[in-house]
Amino acid sequence: MELSNAKRKSLGMGTTQEDIKQIRETWADLANKALEHAGCREKIDHRSYADQNNGLQATIHEGTKVTQLRRQGIDTEISRFNDNVKQRNTQQLHQEKQQKESVLQRGLSRVDQSFDQWQKNQETKRLELEYQAEMKRQQELEKQRAEQALRKASQKLGRGGMSL
Repeated sequence: MELSNAKRKSLGMGTTQEDIKQIRETWADLANKALEHAGCREKIDHRSYADQNNGLQATIHEGTKVTQLRRQGIDTEISRFNDNVKQRNTQQLHQEKQQKESVLQRGLSRVDQSFDQWQKNQETKRLELEYQAEMKRQQELEKQRAEQALRKASQKLGRGGMSL
């Protein structure tokens, strides 16, 4: 990386910018594996906002002079611009988060309503099956009583209990 891009090109090497992108990508991959291993769902993206196509605005590189002035409490046009960009990006991310949470909440409400309705339907089916089982049991009892009454009547007839 310490060679000029012209010298690197003459040696068949990529540009410094390409190397830096590759290093950032490798670092992001390693960091994401460590985050995943630690059970974190967050991901690191090494790409610029423009490359991510996420709608966020990029800041301007501040450089050492602007950074030194910032540390001294002196605002510059670049530092004010970057602060405004960061504030707008934060607001945008917050709004997007609220929208996603709202969509999720509505979805959860629909799931809850559907589940409640399903439970009511299951209870109705259970009660209907209980009722049908009870009706069948009652019919069986009535049938048994009728058969028993027939047997008794038949036994009486068979013993000559009935006279004409």
